[in-house]
Amino acid sequence: MSISLSEALLVAVLGVGVVFIVLIILMTSIEITSKLIGSKKKNNKLEAEAEDTAQVPVLTDTAYFDGSMGEVKTFSVPDRTAAMIMAVVADQSGIPLGQLYFKSIKEISE
Repeated sequence: MSISLSEALLVAVLGVGVVFIVLIILMTSIEITSKLIGSKKKNNKLEAEAEDTAQVPVLTDTAYFDGSMGEVKTFSVPDRTAAMIMAVVADQSGIPLGQLYFKSIKEISE
């Protein structure tokens, strides 16, 4: 039993069509799943941030930087200035900023 050229082409086209349809179904299911997971992660992250901000103590004259090595207490120093000081110290010492531990930064006026 042999098949003609037209029948062989029809089987090939149908086979490739089925493969593409399955790939499209997989692609859409993966996109839908990733959007669902992404929205859940986003909601969890927002809830965690809301909990974190609710637990941060409010101080009148100080601010806290959450660095990789702990908190930095700043007294009457703007956030931008404190960040610049930390960056300069890391650069001048040659030690990566993530390995330095800053306890506090205080402005000294003369």
